Amino acid sequence: MATTRKNLVLLAKTAEEAERYKDAAKIMKAIVHTGKELDDEEQTLLYDIYRHLAHNLKVSLKNLSPLVQEETDKHNSKHLHLVQKQISQIKKELINTCCDIIEILEEDLIPTTTSNKNKVIYYKMKGDYYNYLINLYSGPQHDEIVQEALEAYVFAFNIANKNLSPTDPTRLGVAINFSVFYHEVIKSTKKSCEIAQQAFNSAFEALDTLTEDNNQKTIASMEILRDNISIFSSEKSKD
Repeated sequence: MATTRKNLVLLAKTAEEAERYKDAAKIMKAIVHTGKELDDEEQTLLYDIYRHLAHNLKVSLKNLSPLVQEETDKHNSKHLHLVQKQISQIKKELINTCCDIIEILEEDLIPTTTSNKNKVIYYKMKGDYYNYLINLYSGPQHDEIVQEALEAYVFAFNIANKNLSPTDPTRLGVAINFSVFYHEVIKSTKKSCEIAQQAFNSAFEALDTLTEDNNQKTIASMEILRDNISIFSSEKSKD
């Protein structure tokens, strides 16, 4: 008997609860490949599962990084080789994870969605996962990935500003990540300030249109923007 979409979603949620994120990702790919537009629950599930996968691998890399210097200082080449081998394997897994979700976004979700909000969500995700890849490459490949991330964020930002309310948490989320990208990757404090300030001001002016459903998420996003503006501005004044 064929597994229904509803049961696949339940299986994915169960795998996520059990922290078996690779299994959950495989199930979500099966759901995506049915060709039917993801609903809000499925979209959130896909986002959360790949976020967990990428986050756990990034934490593993962070935890192992100090060991490289430690074994180097000890002149223990055997241990250093083992640590570097493990780091290389984790980097490979992170690259594969990011490329996997980027492929899903580019080949399945973005081309088929008819919703502007979904387009914003998917382009933002594309930018985020290219962003995760940036520090794993150098030279021309690094520059190409930066450009891919930038283009994805630009698409998300422009579609959001044209079609979503200034107080929409999805639109604000794009502004947050896009401004941080400009700050941390492009190293443009001026541009990061402009993006964050524009988003905050637009949302503030439209607070009277805020719906009860979005209230908490919108306020939380505005607080993040405000805090980031403060950080960006203080650095800008030092330049």
